[in-house]
Amino acid sequence: MSRHFLRLPDIAGLPVALAGGLLLGAVTFWFYGKVLLGAQGSSTLAVEDFYGATGTVITPIPAQGAGEVSLIVRGQRLNLSARSVTGEPIPRNALVIVQEMQGAVALVRRTT
Repeated sequence: MSRHFLRLPDIAGLPVALAGGLLLGAVTFWFYGKVLLGAQGSSTLAVEDFYGATGTVITPIPAQGAGEVSLIVRGQRLNLSARSVTGEPIPRNALVIVQEMQGAVALVRRTT
């Protein structure tokens, strides 16, 4: 193109073509990196996202055992194994709040 537009010989047009290619590549890289990838969301949940989340007991939690709770964390409904923080049993349909996470088990207490 530099040969036709700038009237340069082939050897002199090579650096111009190289610079144009690098510029176009940089603009494309920026476009994909900022515009397209920046618009993506993430559904990855961190442990910190569970702290303070409220939910409902779907399988009763016995005094020294595990039950199951249903939580909504960052717009996602999750069912997790749960234990009572206080050691008291928690009946089905009780509202609970997550105090702590131990691996995949939520330590919960009843809301008042």
